Amino acid sequence: MKKKILITGGAGFLSQNLFIYLKDYFKLYLTFNNSKPKISKEFFVKCNLENYLQIKKTVEIIKPDYIINTAGLTDVEKCELNKNKAYNQNVNIIVNLCNLCKKYNIKLIHISTDHIFDGKKSFYSENDKAFPLNRYAKTKFIAEKKIKKYLSNYIIIRSNFFGWDINKSKKFFSWLIDNLNAKKNIKLYSDVFFTPVSSYFLSLVLKKLIKEDFKGLINVSSNERISKYHFGILISKIFLFKKTLIKKIKYKDINIKIKRPLDMSLSNKFLKKKFKIKVPSIKNQLKKIFEQRFEGSFDTINPIIQYGKHHIDNKDIQSVTNIMKNAPIAQSKEIEKFENNIANFVGAKYAVAVSSCSAGMHLACKVLNLNNKNNLITSPISFVSTANSALHCGSKISFADIDKNTLNITSQTISNLTEGNSRNNVFLPVHFGGNPSNTKSIFNSFKRNKIIEDAAHSFGAKYDNGRMVGSCDYSDMTVFSFHPVKTITTAEGGVITTNNNDYYEKLRVLRSHGIVKDKKYFNNRKSHGPWYYEVSSLSNHYRINDLQCALGNSQLEKVEKFVNKRRKLAEFYFAEFSKFKNLRVGQKFNENSSYHLFILRIDFNKIKKTRTEIMKILRARGIGSQVHYIPIPMHPLYKKINNQNINKELPNALKYYKEALSIPIFYDLSYNNQKNIINIFKDIIE
Repeated sequence: MKKKILITGGAGFLSQNLFIYLKDYFKLYLTFNNSKPKISKEFFVKCNLENYLQIKKTVEIIKPDYIINTAGLTDVEKCELNKNKAYNQNVNIIVNLCNLCKKYNIKLIHISTDHIFDGKKSFYSENDKAFPLNRYAKTKFIAEKKIKKYLSNYIIIRSNFFGWDINKSKKFFSWLIDNLNAKKNIKLYSDVFFTPVSSYFLSLVLKKLIKEDFKGLINVSSNERISKYHFGILISKIFLFKKTLIKKIKYKDINIKIKRPLDMSLSNKFLKKKFKIKVPSIKNQLKKIFEQRFEGSFDTINPIIQYGKHHIDNKDIQSVTNIMKNAPIAQSKEIEKFENNIANFVGAKYAVAVSSCSAGMHLACKVLNLNNKNNLITSPISFVSTANSALHCGSKISFADIDKNTLNITSQTISNLTEGNSRNNVFLPVHFGGNPSNTKSIFNSFKRNKIIEDAAHSFGAKYDNGRMVGSCDYSDMTVFSFHPVKTITTAEGGVITTNNNDYYEKLRVLRSHGIVKDKKYFNNRKSHGPWYYEVSSLSNHYRINDLQCALGNSQLEKVEKFVNKRRKLAEFYFAEFSKFKNLRVGQKFNENSSYHLFILRIDFNKIKKTRTEIMKILRARGIGSQVHYIPIPMHPLYKKINNQNINKELPNALKYYKEALSIPIFYDLSYNNQKNIINIFKDIIE
């Protein structure tokens, strides 16, 4: 059974870092008072730590085995300005916790500081005499003495730590990252020294101390004594910031009234000897938290800008709420309303809403009766469900190369295939990234073949003649996606548009298990009761529900606003990235595109950085990116069933894949964030 730990100061930097690192090993609870927690509320307990009765009640309910105290006033200036507040938060809270730990036999783990010495020597040990210079240091040292006086079962950890912060600009590490990211000049002391550790390493030590049942005082510090200036330079190297932004200054040359120790370095000899712990270099600790940012460990408390994101407003929420309160939530009128609205918007006769775009493409292939006699020709640069839809029907699959400017397949690249002119072919062009393919040219070149348009990326896009994608002027059916990153969303969902009534009726039946309820289509024409239905075809449950369609109907009212913002963002990207030497924009600018994606093409060999390295740097600096897509014929499944030589037959697709990187573009992306993204690329590419 997991030991229970109550962590005080739960809305702060260290407590939430500890939560992320220790949650798999202990049952954790975090206290908060006024600050709003960023982690799921189920782990939080509201408690004023200065109120003894409140913390007593919390302890009695949770019955923790350990209390880790991270609470306190850590701002040196604020401690000087408000001495009573400093004493209350740094000392009185500890007295409350000591009394409760003694009463209920709980082990107290107190996170102290490296500030309690006068800084006249280096690498202070646990046995060195404290000499606090300011109010902050004095209250922290008093707290240590109180713990030693009241308790025998305790751990006091003296340390200085860094890591990803929820309250940006408050902690030194985050302050550095934010200012360097914003290309602001910063001044750092070259004569102030410390021995910082990452919050990750601190958590590893904490786990070890608990396991070994250690009691007493211990320093948790790095091997290296480093100045604040050189710590900043090290960060700039790892995160690829411009180190010229960091200006060297000396503390002794600055007129500051509050006394601070110039050397806060702590010795870790006892830690290493007692527990045989290998302490990583500061550089390697920074690299580790850099990697953890890339892995997404901190997205809950320090979100990044994703490559795509939905926009939900109060009207959207109200629309869904109204259905929940006042109408059936499945198989009712809101679905039909949504379908009519979609058909009217794109200029098609019919629309059939389904559970996803993948479901829609599968149904479109079923309606066209694809089988092992057919060959579906589509783009290699798409999500795998594009090809899977035909594979589910037993059809063969071939891939036409993409045009290097539009990234779409064309009538010419289809004709380049030896099997491109077979009358058994079905074509599935992809409007990649929101940029409409030239479906008219494909239609005119292959008039005897069926065409399904994969418009997952392009809701709101237009053809060159001004008609909306989805009008099906040159295709049998068009399929859209309403996944959260798309132009509009129904949470998950899709729709098929068509001008063919026969297709429309079949799609309606197939989206619901192949069930027929209209008696005019019954095989058994005898009179039946109202419960009667028939299953005429094998199919799946591909229905969408009314809640999703209520959201879709509300979103549809904003579609032009959404698309226009995406086009403006794209236009700005085009203008700025056209100035770069080491990258280019992936697609030719098209004012009719819906710009679901914005893709850069980078010669990674030329810049001597891998795509993975670039993506890691971007994420560490708060920017999400993605690769759209791994060419479908490169997947193991398709290697088995597709005999095409990718290098010879799909050179454009392969070259594109080697260079592609999608960057953020969505309705709520601010222009300041967009400028920041561009500036980061200047740092790491140019």
